[in-house]
Parts: sequence; structure tokens; C-alpha cells
Amino acid sequence: MPFMPSIPAPRTFVLKPKITSTGLLGTHSPTIYPSYYELLRISLSNGCFAMSDGKGKYCQVHDGISCRPNRVDTGSGCSDDTSEYFSEKQRMNLQQRVRQVGVWLVHFVLVTASVTFFVLGCHLRASPSTKLEQALHTSTFSPLLKDVGEITETIKFNGTFDMPSIYRGYPDASLDAAWKRITKVGPFAVTGDDVTKMGKSARECAQLPDDLGGGYMGTVEVFHQLHCLDMIRKYTYLEYYVEQNPKYWGDPMMRTHVDHCIEMLRQVLMCSSDLGIITYNFVEFRPEAWPDFNTIHQCRNFEDVLDWYHERELHATGTGSHFITKSAGSVVVATPP
Repeated sequence: MPFMPSIPAPRTFVLKPKITSTGLLGTHSPTIYPSYYELLRISLSNGCFAMSDGKGKYCQVHDGISCRPNRVDTGSGCSDDTSEYFSEKQRMNLQQRVRQVGVWLVHFVLVTASVTFFVLGCHLRASPSTKLEQALHTSTFSPLLKDVGEITETIKFNGTFDMPSIYRGYPDASLDAAWKRITKVGPFAVTGDDVTKMGKSARECAQLPDDLGGGYMGTVEVFHQLHCLDMIRKYTYLEYYVEQNPKYWGDPMMRTHVDHCIEMLRQVLMCSSDLGIITYNFVEFRPEAWPDFNTIHQCRNFEDVLDWYHERELHATGTGSHFITKSAGSVVVATPP
């Protein structure tokens, strides 16, 4: 059996640069190859090879016969094919690595850019840039949103059980005046485009006459809701208001009117579903816990809403109320919506 040199366990091998001007390996930059086994296979296929023992010495292998510590020399009879092989191998490996690095760099840039634009797009969608877009997250379209739709107030409700207020108590002229200020408003003009944005048919909506500027008749829901609350309040003091206005409060439809208001407010409250938390306290005069209704809320500024409305409110004369009467060209629906 031919003598074979003892081969260490597989590990990374670093090819040494040329030592002499006529050395076997030629002048090359250090190159990493898989293992001693692979190097030995390549060398034996060429008949000779020189490899380092890791201590600066070389072991010359010639035709698989001898192995002796030595510097690489050209007297071994080996051809230059081995040197040419490694030169070409190094060049190909370098080119391949450059191509691989370039491909991975392009992939990295593209993936990074894609992720960046995706995150930026999500952020822009989640962070509306205008007050109107912000308000539309919690409301359907209204022409008021862009002007007074922003939630700007942090208010602590006064929920003390017997708290005095200009809006509560036995009715009198001053109390009625306070309620009238926040409920008695006339219509204002809504454009056809705004009617469409609200999801309604402009053709079926009551059109305002030209002497009022045209457009379509509208009012803001908060004023109707406050009107309903005021109706319920007055109904609890029915004897007082019947005396003030027997025809109005004696109308057989009054009970239906009040029930309508109760139902409207139910829908509003369930729609908004206030998620604020009421905590409880123990108080001296009661054995059980007492609710603390003094909760903090984020609110629109109602006075801003009222001012906006009054600036656009129409004051029709001769109608007796905020309703506009039909004209010859009015579109008429069979029953109230």
C-alpha cells in the first residue's frame, strides 16, 4: 500500500502566499478552502502538493510517496498546473462572492424599502392628517366636522346627586330660557354634495326656496336630541306646561311625541356607548357603596358648535316654526321617514 501522510481532522485551511519567485503556488492572496481532505484530493490528482502544518512549515507531498517538512521549492518535479488551478479557482471564488454579496445587498435594500413604505403607509392611514379625517373615524359625514368636529375638551362631569343647575328643578322663566338657548334653532342650508356624502338622496330632501339661498333644509342632530330631553323634562312637570300652553301639551299626539324622544335618546346612548368607568365610595349615611358620577370625559366644545350653527342659521318669516312649507315643485314622499 502506498504511504499516505497523516491527515488531521477536517478544519478550515488557509492557503499560504508564495515564498520564492519560482514556488509551486504562485503569488496569491490567502484563500479559504473547505478542509485538508479536499486539498489533498486536488493535490494528488495533480501528482504533487504543498500544504502548511499550521506552524509556518510545509509538508511536500509528491505522488503520495513522501512527506517531509520543507519549504516549497521547484525541485520536486511538479508542473505549474496546480498553480494555474488555484489561480483560476481563487478568481472564480472572488467573482462568485462579489456577485453573491451584490445580490444579497440588492435584496436587503428592496426588502428594507418595502417594509419602510408599508409601515409608513400604515402609519399614515392610522394617523389622519386633517380634523375631518380624524372626526370621520367616530362619526358619519357632517359639514360641521371640518370646523368643529375635533374633540378638544377634557371635562369632569358634575354628577353630584343634588347638584344645583340652571337646567334642573321646578320650571320657571329662567330655567325655560336656559333650555331654549340650546334647543330652539332654525334650519340651515345643506348643499347637494353634502346630502349625497351623508348617504341620502337629494331629490327626496326638502329644498329651500331661492329667497333663502337654495340648498336643502337641515339641522344638527344634537339640537334635536336636546329638544327630546327637554320634552321629557317638561313632561315630568306636565301640569305646569299644560297651564302655560294647553293646546300644545293637550294634543293627543303628545304622548307619542314623548315616547319618540325616549326612543331616540335610547338609540343615541346605545350607539355612543360611553365606556367611562363609574367607581364607588362608602359614605357615612348609607351602609352600601355609593356611585361616584363625577367622571372625566373628552368632549367637543358645545359653544363652538352653537356658534357655528347660529352663523348659518336661517330665519324664515311667516312659517311659525323651523319647518319650511311645501311649494308646487316639491318632491313629496308618501309617509314620514
